[in-house]
Amino acid sequence: MVATEDETDEEEPCIYLDDIAVLPEAQKQGIGWKMFKKIIETLKAKAQTKNQPILFDMHLRNTSQAMLDKHANDLKALGVELTEEAFVPDYYDEGDDALYRIYKISN
Repeated sequence: MVATEDETDEEEPCIYLDDIAVLPEAQKQGIGWKMFKKIIETLKAKAQTKNQPILFDMHLRNTSQAMLDKHANDLKALGVELTEEAFVPDYYDEGDDALYRIYKISN
């Protein structure tokens, strides 16, 4: 998993999830969700320290979209709110489309 400090398209400070990858033979075992949950916990602590929500944005392939959709209720329970979603055609070098999402993480 790779995440960096960045800005949204509206120039708001955020943490951008650049990559999350699990080997194909290790997929469907909850590993991606565990990594994602760990970064959420880290960002919740940062939100608490700053006493303000943290924006967390990303471009998602179908597999990552499916993982996050599967855990939509878990995200809500963790205080994570989906605030923006947009389809981005031909985002990846291979011509694959992406779904751009911005989440707000509160303390």
